[in-house]
Amino acid sequence: MQNENSKIFATSTILDVYNEAIYVAKLLYEKTGDMQYLEKSFEFAESSKSFALFSEIKDMEAIEFSDLPHDVKVTEQSLIGEIQGYEELLFEEQLSSEPDSSLIATYKDKIFHLKDDYNDLLQEIEQNYSNYFELKYNPEFITLKELQNRLPYKDALIEYVLTDTMLITYVVDKKGINVFSQEVDPGFSDECFEYYRILYRQNFSNGVHENYRKYADLGRKFYKILVEPCLQYTDRKNLTIVPDGAITYLPFEGFLTGDVDTEYINYLNLPYLIRDYSVGYSHSSTLLFTERIKTKSPEKEVLAFAPKYKNPLDEIETSWNRQADPDFLLPLPGILKEVQSIDETVPSRVFLNEQATESNFKKYASDYSVLHLAMHTIMDDEQPLQSLLAFTNVETSDTLEDNRLYAYEIYNMKLNAQMTVLSSCSSGFGKMQKGEGMMSLARGFIYAGCPSIVMTLWQVSDKSSSELMTSFYRYLKKGRSKQEAMRLAKIDYLASADDLTSNPYFWSGFVVVGDGTPIYRKSGVTYWLMVVAIFAGTLFFLQYRRGVKR
Repeated sequence: MQNENSKIFATSTILDVYNEAIYVAKLLYEKTGDMQYLEKSFEFAESSKSFALFSEIKDMEAIEFSDLPHDVKVTEQSLIGEIQGYEELLFEEQLSSEPDSSLIATYKDKIFHLKDDYNDLLQEIEQNYSNYFELKYNPEFITLKELQNRLPYKDALIEYVLTDTMLITYVVDKKGINVFSQEVDPGFSDECFEYYRILYRQNFSNGVHENYRKYADLGRKFYKILVEPCLQYTDRKNLTIVPDGAITYLPFEGFLTGDVDTEYINYLNLPYLIRDYSVGYSHSSTLLFTERIKTKSPEKEVLAFAPKYKNPLDEIETSWNRQADPDFLLPLPGILKEVQSIDETVPSRVFLNEQATESNFKKYASDYSVLHLAMHTIMDDEQPLQSLLAFTNVETSDTLEDNRLYAYEIYNMKLNAQMTVLSSCSSGFGKMQKGEGMMSLARGFIYAGCPSIVMTLWQVSDKSSSELMTSFYRYLKKGRSKQEAMRLAKIDYLASADDLTSNPYFWSGFVVVGDGTPIYRKSGVTYWLMVVAIFAGTLFFLQYRRGVKR
């Protein structure tokens, strides 16, 4: 299987077999107490999650960092570039008002033969270069013991396996490794999507009270099923969630940890899980701890973009049809303030308005530790690789860049950043692929080498995004982990929100995926204050003991 689509197809086809194997191995562990069965169960669980993404990452790193001669690497990159170019031409021709069938046939024929040449090259590489073969075909999944050893002391990881009627949950922290199962209703997956639909399709004028009741009921139910049973096995407050199936739709931060009275609408004072726990997410435990090889060590700075969008309503006739214009992008006044506030908080290089172009992003992206993209996203659920980030659409002599950064282009980039922040609408949402999860824009950045993504699950509010991101970077600068920085930013937001803006629609859509380690170290002043406090405490304790002895 040489391409991602075939791997996705294979995984989705045999997913039921994986699930059966996971359950059987778990039963064997419960009957025998033999840890090897629990390890095998977890290995199957990992094999069934985002395997295509993990496999493609291994393929890319095998090409980049193996013993291949330079000319072979150049040939491989050239073929990828040609395939990408013809795929873009094909896509544009198919979207044109009068598609040329002969051109479409020519482009498809070119793509077919180029991919055939690429597969032949890969087979030749596999036969002649052992180091490449080892890097590509040794996709070792993390074991439960390795996972336990690598988890930070204050963290717990919760990984789910969801079938039509069964939920299997692994809970791992420094104190223990546990697994348990529970039956779920056949409609559980539908309820997951219903919860998501309530959040992202907010109607603030009709059915408001009914939505509130549904949100409260489902938020409480999901807490009882997905979180509360885990607390028997861990007391950690930092949770990393590895979802499965429809659970991927759920932002855990908005779950309700206590019962609520739904007679009156009161989003502001609900017992949200975020008040007590920081939450991060990962496509799989293996991907969470996969060491990504970097081509360079980037500067500890932020590269931030805030494009300018012209309001088409100011320049068009009244007969203009918004739905017929794919370039309709309303201005986002909040993103300028957002990026400027980040620049004031942490060392940054910012590109604003006409300078926020695709070519500038591609030119500098590999040189920075943090990438921040505050802009419009245009999603294509039918063809996820055609989803895009919209930079400033300025007139340029550059014939290669159209200021639309497509997902397939992101896949072909080499990024060295520790974190990418996609402060754009629905950057973490996409077609749900069985066995792989969301086929979103964020996935492309993970493949391109970025171990941590901050993304959105729906169309976020321009104003609330700016407020959240400003607080998020302020806490990052203080040395907080990414998940904890996001938790504190959301708590700050709720503290200043009103009855309307406290609705989870405005704040729970931002989630942290992947590596959660801090970007910045705690300041020297903070460090020495802690040292002085510890020293003073020790002296006080010793003086106290002497007094007791006397």
